[in-house]
Amino acid sequence: SWFHLCDSEFNQPIRHAKEVCQSIIRAGLGDRLRWYCYCSPVPFDHDLIRLMKQAGCAGINFGVDSLCDEQLLRLGRGHSTSDIKQLVSLLQDDEINYLFDLLVGGPGETEETVKTTIERVRELDIPLAGIASGVRIYPGTPLGKAIASGAVKGRLYPETGQPDHEPFFYVSPDLGDDISALIKELVAGDPRFLVLVSPEEERSYNYADDEALCNLIKEGARGAYWDIIRRSTGR
Repeated sequence: SWFHLCDSEFNQPIRHAKEVCQSIIRAGLGDRLRWYCYCSPVPFDHDLIRLMKQAGCAGINFGVDSLCDEQLLRLGRGHSTSDIKQLVSLLQDDEINYLFDLLVGGPGETEETVKTTIERVRELDIPLAGIASGVRIYPGTPLGKAIASGAVKGRLYPETGQPDHEPFFYVSPDLGDDISALIKELVAGDPRFLVLVSPEEERSYNYADDEALCNLIKEGARGAYWDIIRRSTGR
């Protein structure tokens, strides 16, 4: 059986994550279940990876967002690029399947910060990284309040929307008029990057009505969609 856990941070707290894995192992289900989850880059250690693998974990999606410390601070994230380097070392040592999710376009984002993130993905030899552009705005959050008050300015999508519109996105004004073209230029066809574009475009990270993905599932492919795409391209 295949599962994808929807908890956005399975390893928060790490003690609970380990207890979940231990319960699956004690029940003798580690060889019968295959599951994926979302995790925060911290906290993470060798013991958790070992338990996750024994419990049947087939892959981890890490919400990394950026590999630029300045941008991570602006996004209010609790990890740094140093933490990411330590995480990658753990993941490589223990050989577990994973994806890094990147978020481009938050307040203060520039072409240079995006370039820094993409270059560091390559430097760290991350096997697969998904890139989404635009930060979703939720009413009542610090970003939502800052935009509503005018303290943070940028392009909003849809342009006619209001902060209580669902969904509603912010993109830094310093990324030019075509953020998709900028990302494609910086990625330069590198197959490790899955970019959130129209589903008909090659290596799209948009699963909606993706004919190739649907065909793979019809043929029996199972697992997280990103992992099905990874296996189909030999990554």
